[in-house]
Amino acid sequence: MPSTFLRITPLGRSAHPSLVSLAAYRAGETLHDASEGRTYDDSDRHDVLHRELLQPAHLKDTTWATDRATVWNRVQERDPGARASLAREILVVLPDELACDARIALAREYARAVTEKTGALVDLAVHAPREQGDERNHHAHLLLSARRLTADGFGERIALAQRWPELKAAGLPAVPKQIEEMKALWIEHGNAALAAAGLEARLSDRRVDELGIRIPTKPGWSRAVEARLRNGEESGVVERELRRYDYELTRQALALKALENERLAERLRREHAREAETPAVGSSNAKLVPVGETIAA
Repeated sequence: MPSTFLRITPLGRSAHPSLVSLAAYRAGETLHDASEGRTYDDSDRHDVLHRELLQPAHLKDTTWATDRATVWNRVQERDPGARASLAREILVVLPDELACDARIALAREYARAVTEKTGALVDLAVHAPREQGDERNHHAHLLLSARRLTADGFGERIALAQRWPELKAAGLPAVPKQIEEMKALWIEHGNAALAAAGLEARLSDRRVDELGIRIPTKPGWSRAVEARLRNGEESGVVERELRRYDYELTRQALALKALENERLAERLRREHAREAETPAVGSSNAKLVPVGETIAA
């Protein structure tokens, strides 16, 4: 089954003093941060397969929003506070079952849907798996501005970047519910792409399979832990995650075996019931008729 992994991360100035540097790294480009007076050069990245800035359809002629450096410098200028919330990042794992072109097309379609749904500018970057990582780890990063894109700049905050009191007053769903909607939108687009490719595999967020057995949750850990692993360090988090996953796989196997045994027992019970209902030859339940005598109707 293809991975349904989707993670949405808030990006604020406290954790990312330069959002321009993050955009440069994701896109594999050279961008200048005007507020710092510093240029970030990540043009040596070879795993960036596609990069694109997307904006809502009604703003397609907003030319200033087609330049990556201009966009993210304006985002930082709009909210200069030290603790300002600047963006959201959506990370999705692209189906390994699809061809490269189909994966890029899927990422673009999803990014278009996200920008229309939120009103934000979306900076899309599609990455190939790293040489030292899992070869199936095709993924895409979507950087969303925390404010709605306008013809002149950035306006009000998107729903995904608002606090609960604001959302409640506006009759909008809470952020966890919005994240569920984003994942449902991703599954919808992912399954459409898989079907178009003639594949039977499908994305699903079900926690139990068609037999009612819990599906094991694949191992996962944070970026900080991933960085430690790449540096050759050990991590107790990874060991615990692998033990948990092994336990869930064992539990699933036992549940399948129990279900198989229950089905076998039910079949044997039905066979025994049929045998009990069928009279045996010579049984005392059979009525004997003397020779030359008939039974009255």
